[in-house]
Amino acid sequence: MYTILDQSITVELPSTTAEYEVTGDESEIIEALQGGAILSSSEIANRTGFSKSKVVRLMKHLEEKRYVSVSGGGRSTKYSLR
Repeated sequence: MYTILDQSITVELPSTTAEYEVTGDESEIIEALQGGAILSSSEIANRTGFSKSKVVRLMKHLEEKRYVSVSGGGRSTKYSLR
């Protein structure tokens, strides 16, 4: 949205804060990935205190919801927020 006055032009930009519909555990993973972090499931497990298998399960849910991106495969799989 633009506001144009005699001495100025004001531009209102959209909010960049994403809102996610997630569970409490999924929210902790999203917090771990904030700030552009690209992490493995082991790194996410270390940051959240969850088991690696729980992280992998939650990451599948977040990927289905299209909240995270997955790159690589096998041991080199990395996750980031979209």
